[in-house]
Amino acid sequence: MIMEHRKTKRVPANIHVLLYQRGLPAAVAVVRNISKSGMFVATDFDDIDVNQKVDVEFRLDGESGERHPHQWVKAQVVRKSPMGLALECDDDSDNFCSAAVAEVFYWLHSNARRQAGEAVPSRRYA
Repeated sequence: MIMEHRKTKRVPANIHVLLYQRGLPAAVAVVRNISKSGMFVATDFDDIDVNQKVDVEFRLDGESGERHPHQWVKAQVVRKSPMGLALECDDDSDNFCSAAVAEVFYWLHSNARRQAGEAVPSRRYA
């Protein structure tokens, strides 16, 4: 059995995102899991190499279809597989990455609570 040593816990997700290279849209992807330091995105986009930088654009939907502001994360490709890309938050944008990922975690948690019929606090970081 192989032991994995990760900095932070991964959370399953199913979030559609856009990947940008050099400021231009390059691919659509689906975040399959996310942590405070990175994410795995499922995509068939292959025109990218390990260590290349990408920008990830999140657009999260609210409970009644309202749109939250876009969240942007600067990331670096750390692994490629036939199923997608492992991305790590860029060190230069670590604080912003943490804030954007916190917003995504809140969104995931809120949607799970809504689907279970539970009340969702109106403050995001409560």
